[in-house]
Amino acid sequence: YAVFVVLCSRRWGKTRFACLMCWQKALQHPGAIIRYACPTKAHGRQFVRPAMRWIERLAPAHLRPRFVTQDNTWIWPNGSVMHLGSCESDGDVDAQVGTECHLAVVDEAGKIRSELLRKLVRSVILPQFLTTRGRVCVTGTPPDSPEHYFRDLVTQAIERGTLVTHTIDDCKHVDDSAKAELLAELGGPNSTEAQRELWVKFVTESSRAIMPEYAAHTHIVAPDEWTVERPRHYDTYTVADTGFRDLTVVVFGYYHFALNALVIEDELALRYHSGGAV
Repeated sequence: YAVFVVLCSRRWGKTRFACLMCWQKALQHPGAIIRYACPTKAHGRQFVRPAMRWIERLAPAHLRPRFVTQDNTWIWPNGSVMHLGSCESDGDVDAQVGTECHLAVVDEAGKIRSELLRKLVRSVILPQFLTTRGRVCVTGTPPDSPEHYFRDLVTQAIERGTLVTHTIDDCKHVDDSAKAELLAELGGPNSTEAQRELWVKFVTESSRAIMPEYAAHTHIVAPDEWTVERPRHYDTYTVADTGFRDLTVVVFGYYHFALNALVIEDELALRYHSGGAV
């Protein structure tokens, strides 16, 4: 399969790992075309380029690439090239369209806007593999909200057997005292930050949730577990949250006085809906 996903915690070393993978491809496949996409231009300057320099210091002189600043491109002596791109806008993503590609890396995918990540992978990168049978490696830590295309990529990778997961427990280069200090700063192992950043679970960030208590206290009841008939007297409610590109969601319910409960009977979830009868 063309898409592989590495889901890993902070400080695991995902950028160095990705850069080493690019080096390996460049040296083993003369003339290889490699694309490296990261969330922002600053990310490329602050993390990717230093990681590449770190590898260069370890490599023999005759295997080191030269970096062309104007093009954000590394060129190896055997003709392999690696292009560094960012994903801050549609224009940034479109700039990475190319004729062919042998290996692509998407670094910190959870930090890229969901719709841009989807476009990058499906519309920009995958078509470049038609004549090369190339591969894309998507790395990252889960984003603040589970409603993100990165989660779709992880789900697909699980189904295909192309997912690799590394939690903070796999970071052997970080000592236990440092891990304990970080856990304390994040509010303990059960905090949403720790669950997401260290144990790579897709959880909603509590500080951004409209109803933070929902995840901890909700109990989803199947329709056949509990039913209630409308009482003789009740008060009805219709609530809508309008959107266009985002969903428009409408719920229909009533207040059941005897149960002291709000009963939701139905809902609508619409996108790009022009109006009219529903």
